[in-house]
Amino acid sequence: AKGWISGDVESHYRNGIAASMEYHQVDLSSTQWSSFEDFYDNSGVAYEKVTDIWEQKWVALFFHGLQPYFELRRWYHESGMSWDGIPFLNPPCANVNDDELPLRFLYPGQEISLNEANYNAAVDRLGGSNSQNASMWLVQ
Repeated sequence: AKGWISGDVESHYRNGIAASMEYHQVDLSSTQWSSFEDFYDNSGVAYEKVTDIWEQKWVALFFHGLQPYFELRRWYHESGMSWDGIPFLNPPCANVNDDELPLRFLYPGQEISLNEANYNAAVDRLGGSNSQNASMWLVQ
């Protein structure tokens, strides 16, 4: 879709869904779909826009650790730092981050006791211990 490779976008998209379903051993026999073509044409996953690619990648990465979060960060950035550009996802609940995607995480509890010098240096880089969230957030 970004023009990085040749070929029809929908063909690559369709082949990607088929490969993912094969990899995860999806059995359509217990569903209302009679074949992959029936599923693709009638389930609402047919390609229309680039966010369809994102959504199918999101689904395919379900059992892949933190990879879905890293993709979400990229999509969130490409969407102008707004959930509106990612129509298949919404912030899961109200948060103190004004519903923005968290881009920093709490330091692990043991960090102060096991790595105090570097912990304090990182806190200083974030504005020191008097800064509102400096002592508890990792650098992006």
